[in-house]
Amino acid sequence: MGTLLEGLFFSPTEWLLIFGVVLLMFGGKKIPEVMKGLGSGIKNFKQAMRDDEEESKPANSTGTLIPGNTSGNPKQEAASDSSEPKNTAGN
Repeated sequence: MGTLLEGLFFSPTEWLLIFGVVLLMFGGKKIPEVMKGLGSGIKNFKQAMRDDEEESKPANSTGTLIPGNTSGNPKQEAASDSSEPKNTAGN
């Protein structure tokens, strides 16, 4: 009686049998297309994970996010985003 872990791995003979069944089901021309699609899907997934990690980094060195900061200078954006009305009467 084998353990559960031993049941997860296949012998070389079983791999050949699985490959033969897949070859019969999809045909020789379809397998490269499926593998190409699988590879591009994995590539896109990894790229999305990297993009998500970059977006979740804080905007400044203190670790707090500043909403609406599109420039590279967090202090400049914070100073220009004051909620006080600006005097444009020309006094």
